[in-house]
Amino acid sequence: MATYDNFDDYNTGIATAVNTADDAYITVERTRTSMPQGWTKYTHPQSWAYFRNDEYKLVVDDDIRIPDILAGVNEYYLANQTSALPDGLEACMLGSVGSYFYLIIDHNQCVAEHASAKPLKDWVGSENMSGVNLLRRRRLYWNYIQGHPSHMTMPYRALTEAVDAIRAYYFDNLMHGERSFVPFSKVECDDLLQHLVDPPSVRRQWWHLSHGSSVKFIAIATQKVTDNTHSTNTAYVDGHSAARLTYQRAHPPSLAYCFVFS
Repeated sequence: MATYDNFDDYNTGIATAVNTADDAYITVERTRTSMPQGWTKYTHPQSWAYFRNDEYKLVVDDDIRIPDILAGVNEYYLANQTSALPDGLEACMLGSVGSYFYLIIDHNQCVAEHASAKPLKDWVGSENMSGVNLLRRRRLYWNYIQGHPSHMTMPYRALTEAVDAIRAYYFDNLMHGERSFVPFSKVECDDLLQHLVDPPSVRRQWWHLSHGSSVKFIAIATQKVTDNTHSTNTAYVDGHSAARLTYQRAHPPSLAYCFVFS
């Protein structure tokens, strides 16, 4: 089991340690049994459940099959309707009955932010933001994806983009050795590429059996990319490293990269 430090807790904004494991078992990821109308249950690879309402564009961690919880969720939603969010955005309801609040997730820009930043009616996408604020929002985003991977789908060109990114990291290791600032070592790149370039039939079978686990894994990997950019940003870098840091800022991990195994 590996421990990944310095995750931003999307529930509180506090950095926490997150323990993860390679989940090599099959989970039933989706069911509509005994669901209130409009809601779908999803099962995380580590067995807990969360719920999504497509019309509301809303994800809830609490069990909305319990009438009191569903009533509280509906009451808060009616006062803070997320269905008006633009395409590519959704909300996650956090907190507890009587003290709910929203995390807004922007899948177009791969960022997330607490809704207290501005009213929902004004949420029309991600405005220009400072480098530090952008990294913070990206950390919130990937931490959210790690906790809610099972309702996501693979975007177009995901596999090609992932292979291109990891090959670039591989050659950066070859060219710069110990001076390389990329988040994966040459050995790690080799291992990732072995999974990505398997024959399509084998790869599709593996994706089918472990969709949620694989999306969560890529979310963790991309979190590592973001953490690497953040740590490099706060450290002294020479001219050559600064050029590569500038490239990282201009080419952030894409949404497609998150879902290469989905």
